[in-house]
Amino acid sequence: MKRQKIWFITGASRGFGLEIAKAALAAGDQVVATVRSQPAQIAATLHNHPDLYVVQMDVTQEDQVQEAVKQSIARFGQVNVLVNNAGFGMITPLLSLW
Repeated sequence: MKRQKIWFITGASRGFGLEIAKAALAAGDQVVATVRSQPAQIAATLHNHPDLYVVQMDVTQEDQVQEAVKQSIARFGQVNVLVNNAGFGMITPLLSLW
């Protein structure tokens, strides 16, 4: 029998974070999906799955991170997998740097 894992995924609103959340839920695992804004939108995108817990959190704010982890453990008891996917990028044409 497969043991259900609890995933904590930062930057889950789109891209890799969203796809990893979808895959984990489809595999029967529980997911804490963190987003900077619009938590209801990600919950709806993931069909308000019963094994999904969406937390609004900015990874640059330590107090928000600590609170999100605290809420996640209160909800699921532990975290087994951390996907630190949140990031910030500046896209600049390479030629403009020269």
